[in-house]
Amino acid sequence: MMNRNTINKACLFLFLLVAGYPLCAQQQKPTEKFVITGLVNKEVSIDKDKLRSYEERNVGNILLINYLGHPQSTLRNARGVRIKDIFADVSLKTDSLEKLSEFYFVFVGSSGHKAVFSWNEIFNNPVGDEIYILTEHDNLKLESLKGRLALLSPLDEATERRYVKNLEKIIVKKAE
Repeated sequence: MMNRNTINKACLFLFLLVAGYPLCAQQQKPTEKFVITGLVNKEVSIDKDKLRSYEERNVGNILLINYLGHPQSTLRNARGVRIKDIFADVSLKTDSLEKLSEFYFVFVGSSGHKAVFSWNEIFNNPVGDEIYILTEHDNLKLESLKGRLALLSPLDEATERRYVKNLEKIIVKKAE
């Protein structure tokens, strides 16, 4: 049986935990553009106008599943631009096409959230045809989206793991 003092301490702990959560949560500022940097011959900046110059594709409804495998929400009637199409305009720093398998891409959101894809996942695998920068969902256009520029791979089993909202940059790196 718990005494009154123990109950009071437990309630205080829960209150401080809940009240302090917003202070600990990483803030996400909406992004208006992202840059592709790192091992590229020329840094590329993509804003919403540049994004509109690429073919926009229907993605459909995307069930967002967390790392535990639990459904969280659904993005309805999503549309987006394939990351593969964007990278068609990017030249990587390499002296040999054989070394492309050593490259990987780090997608970074304004909150610091990161997701990683290898060159082979994007360019040597059917998954690469289904990695998008979202341009609309739930009848909201890009300018109205809460996560603004967001990367999503709908074929992932835990879709939220590599759902990068407010994308700020893509860093091209090479495995050592």
